Amino acid sequence: MYPSKWFYYVAIPLNIILRSAWVITISENTQQPVLRDFFLALLEVYRRFQWTFFRLENEHLNNTDRFRAVKNVPLPFNLDDAHYLPEEKKKKKFWKDC
Repeated sequence: MYPSKWFYYVAIPLNIILRSAWVITISENTQQPVLRDFFLALLEVYRRFQWTFFRLENEHLNNTDRFRAVKNVPLPFNLDDAHYLPEEKKKKKFWKDC
């Protein structure tokens, strides 16, 4: 969907790096583990957002490519038949006024 593909090629190794970032939590030689865990959690949120965006983009492209996205859904009955409308709407010809 983007005109240049560098965005996708950067996202692939970035995903691998961010997926393995939890390994840093194994090492206990940091002075502030709470701060470290906070930043790792932010990185994980970013990684999940990034791939959710790609998944949404993929679904959109597949839906429009295969013509699954339509504006009108056909009804199982005909609206021109007067017996589907209540009596007061039959008299006003409500469906023609809209």
